[in-house]
Amino acid sequence: RFPDSVDLGSLAALRPRAVTFDVAGTLVDARWNPCRVAEAAAQHIGLELKPDAGDAYGGLYARRLPAFHAANLESDAAVRDFWIELAADWLRGCGQDPSLAVDIYDAGWQHLFSPDSKVFVPFPDAERALRRLKSAGLPLAAVSNWDNSLPVVLEMLGWTGLFDVVIPSLVFGHEKPDRRIFDRAMVLLGVDARSAFHI
Repeated sequence: RFPDSVDLGSLAALRPRAVTFDVAGTLVDARWNPCRVAEAAAQHIGLELKPDAGDAYGGLYARRLPAFHAANLESDAAVRDFWIELAADWLRGCGQDPSLAVDIYDAGWQHLFSPDSKVFVPFPDAERALRRLKSAGLPLAAVSNWDNSLPVVLEMLGWTGLFDVVIPSLVFGHEKPDRRIFDRAMVLLGVDARSAFHI
């Protein structure tokens, strides 16, 4: 990962003017599984479901991925509506009250993004590396194949101030390795791509 022996002087000799980071699998161990989140949310609000109920939720989500992608391009409110509608249909299919969908959404949000969340776990060396680069005066960007929740996760981890630019691919509309997402980051950072590193 990020060794303690990184020499910022050597890094400077390569003349980078900015560093962009992937997030999932690079800075954060992302343990997100929609099936398990739905089960945890249902348990939190006191619903008793069959053992495989979460798998049905995952199946619904997989079949509606195009709608999820479209919602990310539209707005945060559209994404919230997507999750609530998905939860309502899932509850209905489980023989439960679909009006509990908002409660499922709220409980799922807490499960994912509360300070004690075990879903998005930073690698132990990640923050140290980010802070060292930031202290060296390098602009940083998070450029990750992620949905609209990426800024929420960074805020939860206390990293919002470490990034000058945050680009979730589903909000931007193009996923890595499509160079358009990197080009957008370079424009926002105000640097030439030949002067940046991507980690």
